[in-house]
Amino acid sequence: MTAQSFIFDSYHFDWNSGELSLRYSFDDQEFFTEKILFDPEKITQQAKENKKSIEQIMFHLHLIAGVSYYKSLCPKNIEIRSSELTEKQAQFWNTVYTKGLGEFFYENQIDFRGLINFPYSDTAPIRSLGYARDDDTEKKSLLGVGGGKDTIVSAKKMEESGKNFDFICIGKIHPSKQATADQFKKNIIQIQRQIDPKLIEWNTKENVLNGHVPITAINTFMTLVAGYLYGHNESIYALESSADEGNLIFCDMEINHQWSKSSEFEQLFNNYTKNLGLDFQFSSNLRKWNELRIVKEFAQYSEFFPIVTSCNKNFTLEGTSPENRWCGKCGKCEFVFALFSAYIPKAQMLEIFGRNFYEDYTSIPTFNALLGLEGNKPFECVGTQKEMRQAMSLASQSRQYDLDPVMLMFQRDVIQADHLSS
Repeated sequence: MTAQSFIFDSYHFDWNSGELSLRYSFDDQEFFTEKILFDPEKITQQAKENKKSIEQIMFHLHLIAGVSYYKSLCPKNIEIRSSELTEKQAQFWNTVYTKGLGEFFYENQIDFRGLINFPYSDTAPIRSLGYARDDDTEKKSLLGVGGGKDTIVSAKKMEESGKNFDFICIGKIHPSKQATADQFKKNIIQIQRQIDPKLIEWNTKENVLNGHVPITAINTFMTLVAGYLYGHNESIYALESSADEGNLIFCDMEINHQWSKSSEFEQLFNNYTKNLGLDFQFSSNLRKWNELRIVKEFAQYSEFFPIVTSCNKNFTLEGTSPENRWCGKCGKCEFVFALFSAYIPKAQMLEIFGRNFYEDYTSIPTFNALLGLEGNKPFECVGTQKEMRQAMSLASQSRQYDLDPVMLMFQRDVIQADHLSS
């Protein structure tokens, strides 16, 4: 299956129902409609008085959400019918699609150089979007809730600084997310995303491509729209410095599973919205910390131990979740276990994870990759090899895991090897 063009056809927002319809097609032959559901009850009066401006902002959400459909066939020609871009704006989207789909290109062995070319018009107006905020309106933030250690530490920091914030969730509200919000005595603003069922069906076909998309970039543009609908000035995601480290080099570009969580994307997004005249920022209050430093902070909050999870299998589109919050078989689970073991006693570790991952000798290859001993860093939201080694060194010093196969491997291949080479 092939296509000559991917078309950003049109979009429509129903102010009564809160439903945003995003329409796409390949060659005007295969059509898709994605629906994003906002809460009409939370839309402010000021937003209703500025409908045209907010609908212009939705155009940019139309562009980023299209990445899920574009990747199915990856045609070289891109057509935009829903609005126009300046050359500078088109360059932004070329970067976001190319780097955001980096892992997808690698896994499908696609030479992407020169592939992504968003069209632009020399006569496209540089619109000043949005609307002027009332000076007396209290500033308010949207904090992405993930149910993991990062969200919890980020929310604690928000509370300490006296910031007014609401939790926001894209998609289903997993029990860990709800439990986190309950602990902070906060409600969760939910945005529901309905992928066109045709795309899900397509993903099972032989000649249709599938793989990782820059989900944080999509979520960031969703919170941009939500901010203007609901009266928030910024979105905050609990993103750390470790997200800046890539996984490998492919076609002369660093491939980073977490690219849309990186400081590079954060800066690109904020420059883009600033040039559009928008009064809205995207940031992280944990950006200066790495994963290990965040865990050290999290270890103080034992009241969250019974609810925390970072296993991505909890948050799949299919809705299936591991029975004990942690599947224990993915790089994310094993990385987080190693970090937690640096600061949290073994007895509490067993309560959090349900078992000791260091006992599972079949996971040694994944630990080797996380440690940089062999293979590439897993395509998961994991930290750097350096902090992985630091975490396991601290766990080793506690002598709680001395007889476990994974720890024996670490002591032999990292600690002793480093000692012999020094």
